[in-house]
Amino acid sequence: MRKNYLIIGGSSGIGAELVNRLLTKHQVIATYHRHPMESNNQVKYVEWDALNEDADFSFIPDVLHGLVYCPGAIQLKPVSAFS
Repeated sequence: MRKNYLIIGGSSGIGAELVNRLLTKHQVIATYHRHPMESNNQVKYVEWDALNEDADFSFIPDVLHGLVYCPGAIQLKPVSAFS
């Protein structure tokens, strides 16, 4: 069964490596902020800014089997602050 994984920060570094490892067996949705990426049949890339309060989350499927949060450099806030 193909599972849905969302990788925040999937365009470079650790995030990009996770995309490469997961996409052979699963559906991968990855966000980018500074390094634009093109979607293909195996991975959907979405431009997303975590600081944008009006961000559109419609790209996230109804069911997620995993979430990876590995942005490059941001000002972190506690997970409890996310809605």
